[in-house]
Amino acid sequence: MGSHNMKKRSFWIALVSLAIISSVSLYVYAQYGQRGQQQQGQQQQGQQQTQQQQRLVLLSADDLMDTKVRSTQGQPQMQQQQRQQQPGQRTDPGRMGQTDNANEKNDLGEVEEIVFDDMNDTVKYVVIESEGRHYPVPWQAFDRQSLMMTQQRNQQGTQTRQDQDQRGTGRTGWGRGQQEQSPLKLKISAEEFRQAPNIDSVDIAQLSDPSLHQRVSDFYTQRGLIQRDQQQQQQQQQQQQQQQQQQQQRMQQVSLFKGSDIMDYDVQNYQDEDLAEIDDLLIDANQGSIAYALVSFGGVLGIGQEVAAVPWSALSLDRQEEIVMLDATEETLNAAVIEDDNFQRLQDQQFARQIHQQFEEEPYWEVFGFVPAAGEEATKAWEQDSEYNKKFKKDEVKEIEGTIRNVGAFSPKEGATQGMKLRVQTKEGESVTVHAGPRQYTMQQAQRENIDLTTGKEVKIKGSKTRIKDKDVIIASEITVQDKTLRLRDDEGKPQWKKEDLQQQGTQQQQQQRQQQPQQQGTQQR
Repeated sequence: MGSHNMKKRSFWIALVSLAIISSVSLYVYAQYGQRGQQQQGQQQQGQQQTQQQQRLVLLSADDLMDTKVRSTQGQPQMQQQQRQQQPGQRTDPGRMGQTDNANEKNDLGEVEEIVFDDMNDTVKYVVIESEGRHYPVPWQAFDRQSLMMTQQRNQQGTQTRQDQDQRGTGRTGWGRGQQEQSPLKLKISAEEFRQAPNIDSVDIAQLSDPSLHQRVSDFYTQRGLIQRDQQQQQQQQQQQQQQQQQQQQRMQQVSLFKGSDIMDYDVQNYQDEDLAEIDDLLIDANQGSIAYALVSFGGVLGIGQEVAAVPWSALSLDRQEEIVMLDATEETLNAAVIEDDNFQRLQDQQFARQIHQQFEEEPYWEVFGFVPAAGEEATKAWEQDSEYNKKFKKDEVKEIEGTIRNVGAFSPKEGATQGMKLRVQTKEGESVTVHAGPRQYTMQQAQRENIDLTTGKEVKIKGSKTRIKDKDVIIASEITVQDKTLRLRDDEGKPQWKKEDLQQQGTQQQQQQRQQQPQQQGTQQR
């Protein structure tokens, strides 16, 4: 009897223990499963954001002119009313009037000018005109969704132009006056915007003033429209470079230009032959960088002209002569024609890559990098034993003399920090591509030695001739301008820069790219 009870008790203990173990296992499994789903969801969201960043989105500078700028403050209620409206339901005229009045209250002004930084090939400011004052606003302060809406309107405008062509009703330009543009938006109230730094006229001297830049940066940083780490980085750089401040300010004053000023500039080749005229500039919405110039060529008295897309990196801007230099022929432009004015085709990377190849330029999205490598990965391509630096062959060293025709950027490896590239026309008339060194390092060393590496300067290059990406290139060891020599590598090809120099440039480039990206959709409002 006792033995029977003992077996019975053991059976129930085992059964209860099994139930407890099963319950704990199910709980742990559920927790890990839920966590795994969360991680998977986060990964998918991250991948979607990366794909969205990597997508090429181009905006016409010409189309952005006169576009309304509107505050997003006070708009959620209007948007909710619109969502509550049933499909097919006619809009109440009274409600439409209320919406129009609300929009008027939230209108901040109109885009009067786009100011570019020629040193970095980026949008410095979008100047908004409001009540007779002019407000310079950084590109990255704008709401990204509104930029996407503007791009969609551009696509609709392109279709409208194509329809007009088919009907024979004519065209009025690249988009101005075609239809009302979708407004750009700022996450700031109208009252706050009136307190933003402003100037009395769109004057390059005022816009180049470092104190204005600091006030604009502080204003939009304090309101969460610009990332704070970039401002702190800029302050640290200013403290570290006090000795070079005056020279840098002089360079900054000549680096800015108004987009409207270069419209209709003549495009010439290096044989002083007129090739085309500047029609428009295309801006990459993600980074705020100049991607392409649209140029018109051919025809007679404007009739029968074609429009070609030219990578901005292939052009050299001469504001003194009011011309743009391009190492190309009319045959090259013919190969880069944009049919039916449809510049949105350039958002197709395969098509855009073919355009870049026509002008022997690297695709801008690879040079500037939408998602750059982080930390040491961004600088490894510049280290002494990298695959790129191994292409320097001491037995292939040569010297050339000529004129700098273009100063641009390149990437020794996808995701790497940028390098400085020169296009030099030799005395024999040959066009030679020269790779200098890491862009920021090369610029700083040139400033320190008072060496002017700008378009039109006579230059002597010493370096190793090699092939990179199936193109002939000279990797420079020395660059001499007016008896002043910038030494980048020794005779064996060993770089003069240190690892600390590379890490500093990599950090600055990543922060600059994060800062240049407009406010993302879903950013929490103040």
